[in-house]
Amino acid sequence: RGFATEASAAVTDYWFDVLGRPVLRVPKAVANPASRRVSEKQGMRVVRRLKLSLVSGVAEAELWEIDRERWRASRSGRR
Repeated sequence: RGFATEASAAVTDYWFDVLGRPVLRVPKAVANPASRRVSEKQGMRVVRRLKLSLVSGVAEAELWEIDRERWRASRSGRR
């Protein structure tokens, strides 16, 4: 398990456990498959395609999402 996956899990847990938020949405560059895999491992899903304005220019992106119910289900699989 990589550092990005562990960090993402910690942030997601904090988002739902401590902040009590109902949904987490994260934009991901399509050209970054490693980042997209981290979201897949967290149980997230793509909900929309969009264009992001980055320092390097405009990039194709996807908006990934996970809600509290899906997060709970994914947690039981990783503990």
